Amino acid sequence: MLALHDLLELGGGILVADLLEFLQRHGELGILVLVRGLPVLLAADLLRAGWWGLGFGFRFLGRILHIAEGVLVLFLLPLWILLLPVLLFLVFLFVGSLLILVLLLVFLVLLLLLILFLLILLLFVLVLFLLRRRLLLLEQLLKVCAQLGPVGGLGVELFAEIDGLQGVADDGFLRVLLGGLEAFAVG
Repeated sequence: MLALHDLLELGGGILVADLLEFLQRHGELGILVLVRGLPVLLAADLLRAGWWGLGFGFRFLGRILHIAEGVLVLFLLPLWILLLPVLLFLVFLFVGSLLILVLLLVFLVLLLLLILFLLILLLFVLVLFLLRRRLLLLEQLLKVCAQLGPVGGLGVELFAEIDGLQGVADDGFLRVLLGGLEAFAVG
């Protein structure tokens, strides 16, 4: 009885929004009721607007758009209620995948830095190895040159014996080559 009294209070001008408010107040707004009652609501809006008072032109278009807006709101409200958990799931999925992508990029950057560090370390070890080989080769070359040739630039060894009569340095290597014979021995 109370619901009928409230409906009569609205008078003849029942808009979709008014009917929606009325149904909400009395707990009659369910999704199935709303979907089944949608054509009734649209018809109520058209009757309230009254075909005779619509006229033609912009007022008519405005009234039709107002009715379509009310119907759109009625369609979107249950859809939004049904899709809200799905939308929240998609948002969490997007944020989670974005977080995983950022962590993957950080991991790849760290991996590239590790590879770069290992390559620089390998290059450093190779340079040290080559320098060691060159230094060993240079050391061996200096040992051989010291054994074969003179120490000074004059062709005289460090501990060469000088023959007093001839004034010639006695070279130990030359003596070995000549088989113990003297190079300047006179007859």
